[in-house]
Amino acid sequence: MNIVVDNDVTLYVQELGGGSPVILLPGLFMSHQVWDDQVRQLSAKYRTLALDLRGHGRSSKPVAGYSVEQHVSDVVSVIDKLDLSDAAVIGWSFGGAVAFGVAAARPERIAKLALVGSNAVRFHPNEQYPFGVDAAVTGAMIAGESTARVLFRHAALSASFHTPPAQPYLDWVLNDSLQTPSWAGVQCLQALSDLDQTDLIAAVQMPVLQLHGAQDPSWPIDGAKWLSQKLKDATLLEFDSCGHFPPIEHPVEFNSALMSFVNE
Repeated sequence: MNIVVDNDVTLYVQELGGGSPVILLPGLFMSHQVWDDQVRQLSAKYRTLALDLRGHGRSSKPVAGYSVEQHVSDVVSVIDKLDLSDAAVIGWSFGGAVAFGVAAARPERIAKLALVGSNAVRFHPNEQYPFGVDAAVTGAMIAGESTARVLFRHAALSASFHTPPAQPYLDWVLNDSLQTPSWAGVQCLQALSDLDQTDLIAAVQMPVLQLHGAQDPSWPIDGAKWLSQKLKDATLLEFDSCGHFPPIEHPVEFNSALMSFVNE
């Protein structure tokens, strides 16, 4: 289904199953399709809603409006319009930052939060948060997205795995990513560079599960450890020999941990 969230911008929501709601937010350049394995398992017991963020998948792709705050507002609008409550929100990478903002904005509707390969509050280091990647990296990513989108995304996605998977997986992830046009990609990368949600940490009081690859090159695990110590009720699960794609690199262990957390 499509839900209007802002000035005729619609978000695509894949909905399956019944019961308590589980909301799945994919990462940068990814669509709801990357959650296929998890949707199959979750929808047997839960009302499972996998969203495409604006600029991604089947959602609208306006010329502007891609700040993290706007993405948060979009998802909050979906939650409010569907009157979801007692929900589990699961966000991967960039979607983890959005999920964190949603949990802070609607704590009365969110029962638990899972962050997959996401430090959620910052991408670049500063005095308070001395982790993340250098700002020059994001600058290079924006340049690559602006000048050679297909080559950039292929290289970036390939480098995000600790051990490259079989070629069909890489092809699948790349093809999914190319649904996001360059204007949305550039602005989302800038939003990632601008990300600072450290002031929202105190508002996230619900249980949080962090599922993070120990060798994640995109969101270094030291930042996840820092966030875990700051949150009221957090559990950090590290996947060794794993990069930015735990659901693909360690599917059995990942799904088991996620299902256990949602079932609690």
